[in-house]
Amino acid sequence: MRRNEDRMGAEFDQNPPLQQEIQQEQSTITEQPKQQLSFVVPTELVDLPSRGRLYPDSHPLHNVESVEIRHMTAREEDTLSSRTLLKKGVAIDRMLNDIIVDKRIKVENMIVGDKNALVVAARITGYGPEYTTKVTCPSCARSQEFEFDLTQQVVKIPLEAEELDKVGVRTTDIQTYVVKCMKGTVDLELKMLTGKDELALFEKLQKAQKATGQAEASLTDQLKLMIRSVNGSTDVGVINQFVNALPIVESRRLRAIYKQITPSVELKNTFTCTFCDFETDMEVPFSQDFFWPQS
Repeated sequence: MRRNEDRMGAEFDQNPPLQQEIQQEQSTITEQPKQQLSFVVPTELVDLPSRGRLYPDSHPLHNVESVEIRHMTAREEDTLSSRTLLKKGVAIDRMLNDIIVDKRIKVENMIVGDKNALVVAARITGYGPEYTTKVTCPSCARSQEFEFDLTQQVVKIPLEAEELDKVGVRTTDIQTYVVKCMKGTVDLELKMLTGKDELALFEKLQKAQKATGQAEASLTDQLKLMIRSVNGSTDVGVINQFVNALPIVESRRLRAIYKQITPSVELKNTFTCTFCDFETDMEVPFSQDFFWPQS
């Protein structure tokens, strides 16, 4: 065995420059740092319906017209599929907070119309603008699948002072709205609902469902959250008492005014029934399969 080793060593020694070159190459390869792959997730700007006008000076969205978000990834799909987060009603909020580039912005503190703009934009970047879901024909009441185009949007921005005056509304220094009701005897101050208010409604809905088995949102609960003060009083008891005694005609009027003054993204497509050929503009339903398409 020793002779073989001597012979092999002698063979290598016959060409020492080649051996040194090989050793140098191996050393160079070993010393080179491993290159790490870098994948950049694309981002895009989403215009806010509020244009940032309805946030206080201290809010990160004050006078900010658009928000940058990154496209959804497999990580966000995991978030949207989390049973725990879905049960708590925070899966979409958690996903949105993850994809917003400016981490000072939290969706729970965003006006609902602005939040919805982010929801639609995130859905388009993740799954495309086509949204197929089941709808019911308003004419023949038959259920069928219909494909909505989420790019068909109408953005409602805040009304100017002249437009507000026409509907009997004035603004305050704290970005709220005042409207007279009950034949002019009550000054009602309204505020824009936020993501936090939506979560409060969801939690109330869950409690009602456990107690009664019915999953219906209460109009009075929404009104109580919309109203900031009654004749200058912000006392919750006063607001609740006022809403509980509010006549239906006044309630409908308030909700109609609120819809007019609320910045939002309206999603409507022309629907044609496959059974009766009835045609109408139909609002896109935010049903369970909006972020959970079957295919």
